[in-house]
Amino acid sequence: MDGYRLVLFLHLCALLGAIATSTLLHFAEVRLRAADTVAAVRLWAGLIEKGARVFPLALLVLLGSGAYLVERSWAWSSGWVEASLGGVAVLFVVGAGVIGGRSRALRRELANAGEGAVPAALAQITREHVGGVASWTNTGLALGIVFVMTTKPALAGSLAALGVAAGLGAVTRDLLARGIPVATVAPTQTDLDLLEQTGANHTQPPKNSGRAAST
Repeated sequence: MDGYRLVLFLHLCALLGAIATSTLLHFAEVRLRAADTVAAVRLWAGLIEKGARVFPLALLVLLGSGAYLVERSWAWSSGWVEASLGGVAVLFVVGAGVIGGRSRALRRELANAGEGAVPAALAQITREHVGGVASWTNTGLALGIVFVMTTKPALAGSLAALGVAAGLGAVTRDLLARGIPVATVAPTQTDLDLLEQTGANHTQPPKNSGRAAST
């Protein structure tokens, strides 16, 4: 077995590892959105944060092994190589900045959350944070990179393929989110105060009721 085949094997192993992790984390994303208690949010958010640690390692292995394969058999000036390198850079930036930012926001909210129903601020992060869309966009982009590396089109075709793949990832997330029940949100203190005031107004007798009775 020569070095090229061994590196190709490592390249494919890193790719399969990233795909398996993405599958698990997207399932966790679905459960996180549907979570109706703080404990459930804590469980799925923790799984997502831990699983996300696989991606930087997988990307580094893919990048290093891919560089070796290109050096052996291809030219760095090839359009598909340039597009793939740009796509990997985007994966790093979006993963660390946007998706990682949501995990950090979840950690902060969970540190201040009690138990019971999901508070409104926490539900906002689990349902509406852009990191939820970005995770699916990254998955689409990663599959686009695999497509480009397999078919090896010119630069324009490679960039177009990456853009379409990333867009399809975002659309997939939107379609799936429509069928997922949202988390039950705990009432805020303002809601409770308004409810208490409303109840008091309903139970308080009219001011003129005594005068009307005496007449």
